[in-house]
Amino acid sequence: MSECTLILSNDNFHKFLACKLNGTVAFMTGKLKVNGDMTKALKLESIIKQYDLNL
Repeated sequence: MSECTLILSNDNFHKFLACKLNGTVAFMTGKLKVNGDMTKALKLESIIKQYDLNL
C-alpha cells in the first residue's frame, strides 16, 4: 500500500480544507509539498471537495 504525506503551513492547511486553496496551484507555487504517491494527494483533494468545511 503506497502512502502520501502532505507538507504545508497550518494556515494553508485550513485554506486547503475549506477549498480556498487549490492543491495543484499550491504545489506549483511551493505552498504544498508532497512526499509519496501523488495520485493519493489528488484523490484527497477530490474527497475534501465533497464536504462543506467552512473553517
